[in-house]
Amino acid sequence: MDWTAGAGRLTLEVRSIAPEAQTLRVVINGESRDEIALADHEWHVLDYALSEGSDPALGPRVELWADPPYEPGGGDGRRLGVMTRGLAWAE
Repeated sequence: MDWTAGAGRLTLEVRSIAPEAQTLRVVINGESRDEIALADHEWHVLDYALSEGSDPALGPRVELWADPPYEPGGGDGRRLGVMTRGLAWAE
């Protein structure tokens, strides 16, 4: 099933778990769409109109870039961005 077929909007929630503030950059289909300052650990609702131009076989390409990434430490070795939930595609 193609969840993105006919989608004209994207809605999702994001949350930072980093101990310091992060800047989240949202890129949709290669176009930088938003920069959000995440200075708390609350959930933030993001909503975007989708433009034409995504590959019909793949649907829209959504990238979330967190700066700085969160590194948990303690030998964990991961570089984390932000938490996401509630991703929804709408007409």
